[in-house]
Amino acid sequence: MRCQVDKLMYLSPQPGEKYCEILYNHPTYFQGIDDMYGLLINDEKTTAIASIRLKEIRQYAPQATSLLEIGCARGHLLQEALHQGFSVVKGIEFSKEAVRVCRDKKLDVKYENINKLIVGKNFKQYDIVAAYSILEHLNNPFGFLKMIKKFIKPAGLLIIRVPETSPVKSPNLSLLDHFWHFTRTSAKRILNKTGFKIKDIYASGVFHGIQHKSEVKNITIIAA
Repeated sequence: MRCQVDKLMYLSPQPGEKYCEILYNHPTYFQGIDDMYGLLINDEKTTAIASIRLKEIRQYAPQATSLLEIGCARGHLLQEALHQGFSVVKGIEFSKEAVRVCRDKKLDVKYENINKLIVGKNFKQYDIVAAYSILEHLNNPFGFLKMIKKFIKPAGLLIIRVPETSPVKSPNLSLLDHFWHFTRTSAKRILNKTGFKIKDIYASGVFHGIQHKSEVKNITIIAA
């Protein structure tokens, strides 16, 4: 069942932590075999997308040298950032298989439950914190945004990407792993409520379903 509070749509009841752990570590999650288990990761295509994202980052932060990507999957953006001169590049990922692939690539990636990120006394701050297609998967996006704000330097930027839900139609994504559904208005609202200021918001590609053949538009938000 979908519930709506303050124009924010979400799945109720929320799945537990064990559910999320099993889902994101399912052997087919990154195989793209259906609309329930992730996307098929094509290295050439995903590298091209990473290059586009780095160009976007450079438009807003041309002097940035450090990047943290939360939900880095198999590390394509991290690799591209290193190739383009970033000196500090780190990832956090909830899929053990994806972490293994990243470490095989010699990338600095930590396995952690993204729903329970913990900032210790010696946490680092970054010029850029990126979370592409993450916010909609979380049990508590409010707590997540408040937490990751601590990872961003005072002059740094947050970059997030979420599927754009129509304000007049029901979400057409599987409810298996999408716990929240954002319109442009509600995405702005949740960021404002967690202390961020929106610098820009723009269309960011289209997802084509495998089984239900639908199209889902995405938006990218730049915030500080």
